[in-house]
Amino acid sequence: MISIIYLFFLVSSVKTSDYSLIINEKSSIDKPIFTFPYSYELINNFQSNFNLTNNNTKLILTKIIDRDYWCIENICSCDYCSFILELFSNYNQIPKFSTINITINDINDHTCQFFDIQTNILLSESIQIGHRFPITRAIDYDSGINGKLSFKLLNNEDYFQLDIIPLSMNEYAIYGIVKQLLDREINEKYELIIEGRDHGLSQAKINRTKIAIEILDENDNAPKFSQIEYSIHRPILSSSYYQFSFDCIIY
Repeated sequence: MISIIYLFFLVSSVKTSDYSLIINEKSSIDKPIFTFPYSYELINNFQSNFNLTNNNTKLILTKIIDRDYWCIENICSCDYCSFILELFSNYNQIPKFSTINITINDINDHTCQFFDIQTNILLSESIQIGHRFPITRAIDYDSGINGKLSFKLLNNEDYFQLDIIPLSMNEYAIYGIVKQLLDREINEKYELIIEGRDHGLSQAKINRTKIAIEILDENDNAPKFSQIEYSIHRPILSSSYYQFSFDCIIY
């Protein structure tokens, strides 16, 4: 009976106090990021990134947190990076189990990167309008809206347009589409400048890449004479006047 009463007293004396904290990734280390009202001990230490100082009342970072790396390594969610630290206090000899929920905000520290770039694209001049061809792949290693990208073709918009295929929340495949018939005799090369811009709220980051397109010749023109009838005068042989007629046969 006595042991039951003691157990009841012990359980009733254990209190839970929850805290919450939001910090930006890559915040400074060894500086207090949260102050507790009591001295605590860390029961768990997520990724060994935290420590307690000043009589165990102040929480500090011991390592730089790279949220984008954590996202790639599946350490935390790419959409919402949050985790819980568990703490224990015996302040005034009253045991307290507490938790602090820590959320890591993404900062816009990455710009659009282009990969698998088709540096020299060959297109036949007989290619049809609407033909689609691969150009490049783009990714922004930031998370959330900071990693969302928009693309724009900055030149030769009369002949080409972009077709953007989302591969994930921050990765895209970029294709080109032919808008007009191409004629190598008019223009044998095109250069496309593609701009990628993220949706960072504080300040958008921009990157550009250049693509060269070469138009291949097709046998689509027959030989032509500038006139149907030609006259040749040869005064050395004689004073005769010779006249030749040529028929231009077009195949």
